[in-house]
Amino acid sequence: MKKEKKYPIKFRIVEILGMIVPLFPVFIWGGVIVARDCNSYWMFLGMVGAFLIGNGLFNIIAISVEQYLGHLVTLLTLVIGTLMVICSLMLI
Repeated sequence: MKKEKKYPIKFRIVEILGMIVPLFPVFIWGGVIVARDCNSYWMFLGMVGAFLIGNGLFNIIAISVEQYLGHLVTLLTLVIGTLMVICSLMLI
């Protein structure tokens, strides 16, 4: 709450980014699926991977509002999410 009162504009920008950034990789993945016109169940693996990437990106943004979950969580979500997307792309 202190940061919200001290930096109201920055806090609002961070809130907006916190809503957009986690969903951005999922929307990109959806565009890839539509562009490839695939109907494989492996696309769900990529969707979960994109969600994990978004979670890792949100964790980086959360540093500014002191809600950071730690380096290990951020690194694991980004790496595992990326590997899931790569595997999904190979299997589609």
